[in-house]
Amino acid sequence: MVKRKWVAGLAVIGMLTTGAAGVYAGSNLQEIKAYLNSGLGIVVNDKDFKPLDSKGKALAPITYNNTTYLPVRAISEALQVPVEFDVASNKVRIGGERGASTSPVVTPPPTQTEPPASSGTSSKRPQNLPSDFPLPADFKTTHLDDASSGGKKSVLLIYKTKEDVKKLNELYSDYLKKRNYSDVLNASTDSSVSLVGDSTTESSMISSGSERDADGYIEVTINWREL
Repeated sequence: MVKRKWVAGLAVIGMLTTGAAGVYAGSNLQEIKAYLNSGLGIVVNDKDFKPLDSKGKALAPITYNNTTYLPVRAISEALQVPVEFDVASNKVRIGGERGASTSPVVTPPPTQTEPPASSGTSSKRPQNLPSDFPLPADFKTTHLDDASSGGKKSVLLIYKTKEDVKKLNELYSDYLKKRNYSDVLNASTDSSVSLVGDSTTESSMISSGSERDADGYIEVTINWREL
C-alpha cells in the first residue's frame, strides 16, 4: 500500500466536488499523513459499490488514525441523499427537509447578486476576481460562479490552458506571496498544481488536473473569496 502525504482540506475538496468546491481558509488546514485504502470494498444496500469521480475515475477511501473516510459525493449519490457545498458559509450540507428532492445538487450561495454560474468556453475574466490575479494568455473558461453574498465576493473558476504546469505553479506561488498570503500549503508536483492559503482579507485554492486532453489542455480550478 502506498503511503502518501495529504493536505486535509484538499482531500475533502477533491472528494466532495472533484474540482468544484469552495475555499478552505489556510488557518483551518492541518497537514496529515494518511493512506489510500484501495483494497477496501464498499457495499451499498447489499450491492458492491465502486465510487467514481465526475470523469469516471475510481476514488479510493482514505484511512487515517484507524478511521476510514469515504468520498462524500459518490456515497451520497449511491444512497440518493442530497449533498451540497455552501460557498458562503463554507459548509458541506448532507440531506435536507422531508419531501425535498433526493437528487444531489450544488446550489449557489444565498442572496447572490452577480450573474449565475456559466458554462461553455469563454476567455472573459470573472468580474469579482482581483484584477491582478494572473490567468494564462490562452485560458478558456469552462465553468464560472461569480458571486457576492453578505457583501463578500467569491469566484469559482475552472479553465483550460496549454501552459506548462511548473510555470503555473511558479506564477501562482509568486502571486500569493505578493498578496501577503500566510501559511501557504503547496502540494504541487511536476504534473499538477495544488496551492491553498489565505491573507487577512482573502482566501484562495488553486489546483489542476494531472492529465491533458487530446488537444493538450490541462484543467485548472481557482476558488477565491473575500474573508
